[in-house]
Amino acid sequence: PPTRDAGNGWDAALAANIARERGAWALSGLTDARTTADKMACLTGCLSAAVADATRSGAPADADLLLKTVCRHVVGADVPDVHAELAFLQEFVRDEVLLRGPA
Repeated sequence: PPTRDAGNGWDAALAANIARERGAWALSGLTDARTTADKMACLTGCLSAAVADATRSGAPADADLLLKTVCRHVVGADVPDVHAELAFLQEFVRDEVLLRGPA
C-alpha cells in the first residue's frame, strides 16, 4: 500500500501515477474529437496534467523536464496514429486561433 509522506499526504509515486492517468485520459479523446477546437482541448488537458506532474514537488519545471514528462504522457496514452492527429492540427489550426485561446 502507498505510504503517506509528511508533505502533502500522498505518496509521490501515487501522485505521479494519477497525473499520468489524467494526461492519458485527456489524450484518449484525441481520435474521437472531430473539430480542431476539440482536439486542441485534448492536447491542452494533457499538457496541464504534464505540468502538474512535473511541478508536483513544488519546484519550477524547466523545458527539459517538461519535454520528458509530456513524452511519458503521450507514450502512456498509446494514441493510435498520433502523428496523423498532430499533422491534422498543424495543417488546420491557424496561429491567430492559438493566440486567441478558447472562446
